[in-house]
Amino acid sequence: MAERAFVEKMKRAGFTGIEIVQRDAFGVDDARLHPLFTADLIEVIRKTVPTDKQHQVATSVVIKAHLATG
Repeated sequence: MAERAFVEKMKRAGFTGIEIVQRDAFGVDDARLHPLFTADLIEVIRKTVPTDKQHQVATSVVIKAHLATG
């Protein structure tokens, strides 16, 4: 999901003080460690993404936010 869309969904859910605290790019080999990236998807990425671009196929984002309760 695009970072901007995710932040908008958080706002609609009532989160405030939304702050991106970390961004980490990862490549195809790193993606293999995440359940979202199935073996089939990894194969498609390797076939379709140019070799010189495979070092950055995704970005993980850590977001800090507050949700008012009560």
